Amino acid sequence: MSHPALAYLTSHQYEEGAAFCEQAIAEVPDNPADYWYLGLIRLLRGDAAEAQAIWFSALTMIAPASLDAEMHGFLQILYREAERQLQIGNAYLAERIYQQLLELDSTQAFAYLQLGIAASLQGKLDEAIASWQTATQLDPNLAEAYIQQAEVWQKLEQWSEAILAYSQAIDLQPTTQLRYHLGVCWGQCYQWSAAIEQFNQVLYLQPNFAPAYSDRGWAYLQLNQWSPATRDFQAALQTHSHYAQTYNNWVEQLQQANLPIPEALRQNANQLHRLCEASEQAWQHWIERPMATPANPAPSEPLSGDPPPTGYILNTETWAATQPSVPYVKLDSASSIALRPPKTCERSLHFSFRLEHEIPLPETFVVTLPDGHFWLKPDQSSNAILTASNELLGDLSPEFPLLTPGHPDKHPSHHSILQRTTLPPAQPIPGTVAVLAGLTNDMYFHWLFDVLPRFDLLLRSGIDLDQIDYFLVSSHLPFQQETLELLNIPPSKILETNQNLHIQADNLVVPSYPSSPAWMPERVCHWLQNLVLGVDRTAQKKCDRLYITRQQASNRRVINELEIIEYLQPFGFQSVALESLSVQEQAHLLASTKVVISAHGSGLTNFTFCQPGTKVIEIFSPNFVYPCYWLVSNLLNLDYYYLTGIIPTGYYLHQQLYPNPRTEDILVNLDDLKYTLQLAEIT
Repeated sequence: MSHPALAYLTSHQYEEGAAFCEQAIAEVPDNPADYWYLGLIRLLRGDAAEAQAIWFSALTMIAPASLDAEMHGFLQILYREAERQLQIGNAYLAERIYQQLLELDSTQAFAYLQLGIAASLQGKLDEAIASWQTATQLDPNLAEAYIQQAEVWQKLEQWSEAILAYSQAIDLQPTTQLRYHLGVCWGQCYQWSAAIEQFNQVLYLQPNFAPAYSDRGWAYLQLNQWSPATRDFQAALQTHSHYAQTYNNWVEQLQQANLPIPEALRQNANQLHRLCEASEQAWQHWIERPMATPANPAPSEPLSGDPPPTGYILNTETWAATQPSVPYVKLDSASSIALRPPKTCERSLHFSFRLEHEIPLPETFVVTLPDGHFWLKPDQSSNAILTASNELLGDLSPEFPLLTPGHPDKHPSHHSILQRTTLPPAQPIPGTVAVLAGLTNDMYFHWLFDVLPRFDLLLRSGIDLDQIDYFLVSSHLPFQQETLELLNIPPSKILETNQNLHIQADNLVVPSYPSSPAWMPERVCHWLQNLVLGVDRTAQKKCDRLYITRQQASNRRVINELEIIEYLQPFGFQSVALESLSVQEQAHLLASTKVVISAHGSGLTNFTFCQPGTKVIEIFSPNFVYPCYWLVSNLLNLDYYYLTGIIPTGYYLHQQLYPNPRTEDILVNLDDLKYTLQLAEIT
């Protein structure tokens, strides 16, 4: 018989549940279950010491003859609640419960397995691996613990450890998927014969598994065995002929529409068919072909100029307090973002979404630096704010890759500018310059979330904007011009970023980022809504269900998009290319939409204009899953789902076709899309 407190747990009414248990204990002090649930509620609220005290008080009342049975029931209560918390995405609460379970009984291998899963779902991979290793020490036959380890080691590109874990898992559970992943890992170590052995086993068990043919063919190529390689690629294409035809039809569509073809395929548009008929010389030519160079390489920097920074300052506020001539205005206090896990039909949560449930965000501020410097790398992947004494202000100087706020790898001591031997000569700018520019200023996502909100910080700081002579910001793209007009920044006051990569101003006014680059607080979304949508939020274009196409983009396009659009039409979806709309038109369209489906791309920045409860489905390429729009969905209470594309060509051939994961195009498995629509209850 279930305990009444369960209803309070499932509805997250913790305080009401605690009050119920306390009342029950006051009326009947010798019922252990009331103590078990009261302690569990205290644990879920974050008070482990109080929970333990409550449980201990119950244990002292139980007769020795009944102790084992009562403890068994108590542990089952904890196990069930931990599993429930995992299922609903509260990995951090599940972790708390499993830790308490192991304090009560440290011999439970299954509890260590589940503790590792809970830790892994929060990105605590070292802790997860330690838990799984303890689980296998307690129970060497626990296959799932080896599988979990293997997946993490493969993600971390620790190939030897991944190979060992996959091998141990296969001894207990010899599935085709495990053998396939083991073959890929052997290939990463250039052990091609060992890889072929695993692919042989996969194809013996599952003869129609196209990626294994393709990857075995690639392994044969590395051993200069041309004939079996050709046969395997033929088999891969015959097994997945629909994909090959879809791909080639797509390339033809791009050519007819005069749209760009993926760079890696530019020389051979019908490469997949031609590979089947390749001779030894053709194979050798294709494998050794030089990679295409970028059409617009970043401008080179001078070999001589100004010296690099002499050191770094960790915290601007602390430093400014010692500088009487440096005005510092503190605005928003440090805060945090609470994250809900995304929903997916996939077996396990992608590693890009494995973050702790709460992300801390730093405070915001505006500082004015006499004789301050601004420097931006030509490719806009790194920038720096330097003091008059040539010191780097660490919390104002981000660079890629953008990790979670406070990540140890982003400590200012690691900043690449400190490793340089020189900087381009600084261009002196008389007067007062306000810095709005940041990283990748011409990318719509960073423009809306990192650049524009810095103007709001300027406004709230109380600085007289009439006293600002120039705003350092990019303005050459239509969406930049449109939004700068909304800010009423006159063109005569704009210093173009690409023409002013290194400046020194008499007074450099620097607003902090609205939090950390690519990690914005909820207030930024509402500020953008007010700026772009204004008071009248009546939709200029209305569409309940929207499919956003990227067919006009140069990368990350959906290969079988015609099939996807045809499937979605009976559901009432309309297809739109956001590039054809102004920023305000995009905003009004998204504000009126109830369901959005799109491949990952800058257009999804417009999630910030969606209404709470809007269902969004983001489609990722297999090797590039970036969670920025999931973050926006969390901030605005959107109902977020995702799915990743498939790689029917096999791991190694796909890597050759798309050497840069950020640009790979996407083949959507129609069944995966159907399952995701069902999961989202879109009918």
